[in-house]
Amino acid sequence: MRTRSLCPPPWRNRAGDSLMNSLLHLRISAGYTGRPAVLDGLDLSIERGEILALVGQSGSGKSSLALAALKLLGYKGGWVRGEVWFEGVDLMKLSERDMRCYRGRRISLVLQSPASSLNPWLKLGTQFREAWVAHRPEEASLWRCHAEEALEWVDLPADFLNRRPGQVSLGQAQRVLIAMAILHKPALLIADEPTSALDVITQAGILQLFARLNQQLKTAILYISHDLLSVASLAHRVAILEQGKVVDSGGVDEIFLYPAHPFTRRLIAALPNISWADSLGGLMKGLRVVDSEATMENGPAFAVKDPFAVKDPTVTASRPDLDSTIGIL
Repeated sequence: MRTRSLCPPPWRNRAGDSLMNSLLHLRISAGYTGRPAVLDGLDLSIERGEILALVGQSGSGKSSLALAALKLLGYKGGWVRGEVWFEGVDLMKLSERDMRCYRGRRISLVLQSPASSLNPWLKLGTQFREAWVAHRPEEASLWRCHAEEALEWVDLPADFLNRRPGQVSLGQAQRVLIAMAILHKPALLIADEPTSALDVITQAGILQLFARLNQQLKTAILYISHDLLSVASLAHRVAILEQGKVVDSGGVDEIFLYPAHPFTRRLIAALPNISWADSLGGLMKGLRVVDSEATMENGPAFAVKDPFAVKDPTVTASRPDLDSTIGIL
């Protein structure tokens, strides 16, 4: 007997709608019982198909924002007040049952610790099947073909479904988590410090992967990080979080080359001096994995670039062979 899905179809903006055009718009305060508020009147929006980087110091509330957007903060003893508009629906007004139509299906989360995010006792195929059936029970028999497609997107072979988490490297485990996150082709992917536990070569591969998913699947990404160099290489727009509020936001060039807020200037000033870069602007051009100047009819289009390419003929650098290292990441 087929089980009918009770989830509404993805919301589409219509001419004349009074609803906001942003994919996600948060106006929230949040915190934990017995402590001062972590987020205080935060106002943040993400447009369709963009990569927005949220930057702040450790403990500034970045991860709390991710959990609040998904209505998960309560499971950690937290509270949230305000509005979380996604695809024209205020998620704060939804029941837990209705939230399942969005969380994990239209909005996915990639955490910073792949080792603790996967069940060590279950084969990866079992975990993919559970992630698929939880949201599409009426199409349960199709889980394998969609899981194999998701693995192909992250450059992993289909036989990974027969492995257990302990049989893959840390970089491969992060790619598995990303594959599970895009299993239902969500409109928004929230990546919470996804490269913090990885070596620099693996980080570069993950950043290129995010850029490719954004370009080809049109998935918007909320990239949460305190790593300014990865932010400069990936994001289209940057929001600076301090003391529970967004104090500065703008395009990557605007934030990194012309920081206006004192806290933004402090963050930029903390970047290490790199002798082979004539300027921060030159460094950014060398690191970009997306082309923020490309456009298309329905919004921005971003071409994936090689972060190891060196355009200055006076500078020499060795480029790792990323294609040959895929199997060990």
